[in-house]
Amino acid sequence: MRYTTFHPQLRESYTYEGVPLRDLAAAGGFVGQDLRVYAENGYVTTIRARDYHHEAMLLAYHANGKAIPVLQKGPLTVVMPPDEKRFPAREYGYAWVWWVDRITPAP
Repeated sequence: MRYTTFHPQLRESYTYEGVPLRDLAAAGGFVGQDLRVYAENGYVTTIRARDYHHEAMLLAYHANGKAIPVLQKGPLTVVMPPDEKRFPAREYGYAWVWWVDRITPAP
């Protein structure tokens, strides 16, 4: 999937390409469960099933047609859909996870 959205930390819009979190949850056999997202730097957060199941949150691997460099929060990063009313940055900043290491069902 591909869409353009504004990255709040980088203060720039990018066209991201990646796999919707709902597809990853389906492939892993944990649809409907909250997701625990782990970053290589030790950051851990939980993304609610009600958010990722109905909206196209991405685990992105490309930005503007290229692999995402570390300085732009890559190589794997969770990005929010381009809907500031549904996903305001002030409330969903925790979900913009970069340097993603793994995703599991939340306990």
